[in-house]
Amino acid sequence: MTSTETTPQLLPGASASTWRTVLQVVSWVSAAAFILPVAARFFHLGHGSIVDWFYPAFAAIALTYVAIFISGARSKKEAAAGYTTLWRSHPTLPQLDQTTGALIRQAGKPYIKKADWKSGTNPTSEMTSSEIARPTLWQRLLPALPGWIGITVVIFVSGAFGRLAEGVGQVVGLTISVSLLALAIFANVIAAFVARGRLARMRAVAPGDFVFLFASSKQFRSEAAALQRHGEVEGAFKPRGVSANRVGLTFWQGKPFEQAATLPWGRILSVQDDRLQNGNSWQPSVLISYKDEADDIHALPLANANADLAPLRSMPGVRWIASELNGFRTGSSTTRVI
Repeated sequence: MTSTETTPQLLPGASASTWRTVLQVVSWVSAAAFILPVAARFFHLGHGSIVDWFYPAFAAIALTYVAIFISGARSKKEAAAGYTTLWRSHPTLPQLDQTTGALIRQAGKPYIKKADWKSGTNPTSEMTSSEIARPTLWQRLLPALPGWIGITVVIFVSGAFGRLAEGVGQVVGLTISVSLLALAIFANVIAAFVARGRLARMRAVAPGDFVFLFASSKQFRSEAAALQRHGEVEGAFKPRGVSANRVGLTFWQGKPFEQAATLPWGRILSVQDDRLQNGNSWQPSVLISYKDEADDIHALPLANANADLAPLRSMPGVRWIASELNGFRTGSSTTRVI
């Protein structure tokens, strides 16, 4: 998408940011409308059939879908007008204040926190490798623990309090929980060995460079055509690894690895951490904004970027990788070979 020299004008009506806030409120109401009747039934509070409690819940869900549709439509309308009012979306567009229309962030520049904008703090400085330390395994593992524990508790509770006999239900719930956890641990161990092999091959083809792996995504594939024009490999474009040095980024694919595309720092506008939506889940990613040869701005998300042997979905790990890349981009990197 081409950057705009002049600041666009706000469209009339409620902004996409306003509708995003409405959507968040309605989503919380919908969740409460489902949780409260179940909790009331479980603790024997109130009277009447539990089915009657779900009527307002289904109404709240309907409102949620309406808010999703309107919010999405408004966001697309703003994008067509050449701007966005959302805080962490459309990095290739300039962001405007939803009330005054003032320019908050230029196209391709790093996201700005709402608190920084309101306080007048200069939020445009990007973290470099001297400011963010490499996270420990525990720091990368800690954010994943609540999700694992939550899934285990939900499975166990649903099994223990299901329609099966009490003893059988508890055994089934516990068995399912332990089996899923064992399967997840086994899958991560296998993935760690795969990551070890890929990182070793990356070090072989790019000795002395900072290397990391990433997962493909729908958003990445939609932008890959523009990136491929900078490379030398023809045919299928499925890079899975990146090496970085003071010249720029090199994308690698295949087995053995071969160069798929290059991106010099001179074309890169910003590197930052981001959360990439994939279905109903969010994946930590390194977001690269750059200009192509026609000066069109592109956003390239590298989902689940990982430079360690344990392939965890880790925001601390992603922030560290982004800081290392910014160190190369600004010439202040003190990174070690990974």
